[in-house]
Amino acid sequence: MILCLVEPGELSQEALTFARRLGPVRAFTVDAGAAYAPGAWAAGIVQLVARHAPVAVVAAASDRGSEVMAHVAARLDLPLAANVVSAQWGAQPGEPMT
Repeated sequence: MILCLVEPGELSQEALTFARRLGPVRAFTVDAGAAYAPGAWAAGIVQLVARHAPVAVVAAASDRGSEVMAHVAARLDLPLAANVVSAQWGAQPGEPMT
């Protein structure tokens, strides 16, 4: 399962479409009126990762999406791939995405 951060706007819809090409998606949305707090948003995403154990987390490459995902990667001590326009799973289970 892929987690996808959805903010108001077209970029997030494109991120959601991209995520759907990778597999089943669980989208989570941010209220348009919510105050922007990248650390708090990241903490929420980290909780979702712990709860759902996704194989990937996707967000639009907006200023907010990029900043929040950097916080998420740092908190989880995982690599971050930014500005991705194409991806595919490895040929064998367990192989990395390219």
